Amino acid sequence: MSQVSSPELSAAAIEDLRRRFPYQQDERWVAEQARKAGSWVEANRAFLAWHRERGAAEMKALIEALGLTTAPSAAQAADLVALAYDVFMPPEEYRGTIVRVDDTRLRIVVGVCPMYGKIEAAEWHGVTACGSWHHRRGWYDAMGIDPEDSLIAEQKWGDAACIAEVEF
Repeated sequence: MSQVSSPELSAAAIEDLRRRFPYQQDERWVAEQARKAGSWVEANRAFLAWHRERGAAEMKALIEALGLTTAPSAAQAADLVALAYDVFMPPEEYRGTIVRVDDTRLRIVVGVCPMYGKIEAAEWHGVTACGSWHHRRGWYDAMGIDPEDSLIAEQKWGDAACIAEVEF
């Protein structure tokens, strides 16, 4: 998905990370939790917290696989996020691009998102926020950074793609 140069990982390292953090997720628990609670509020919170925790675990593993030991610069953080998309958001599931706007800013454009498809198919009308933003927040947590992450367009609002800009 990325069009940005990013740190190199061997094919074996990528496969190991994908095996440890498979994209295949069972989200049926969200609807079940909403039914049990009688409300989407707690289900939504749990769903988004799960994404943030999962993102943090992914980025910690990615940083370890790269052998990095220091906090990344803003440009390196942008490279790591682009690489995380390539590793953890499989190209057979996601369709989009990541464009380097400048040294410290990325534009993330996702036209086909399997999570959006699942939310629509399951009629999770109570899910008020997509897990992607929270997933990225977990990546940022693991790097010890707090970039400005702005949503510009979203499919659930009727836009053709979900678009975010991140300033590191």
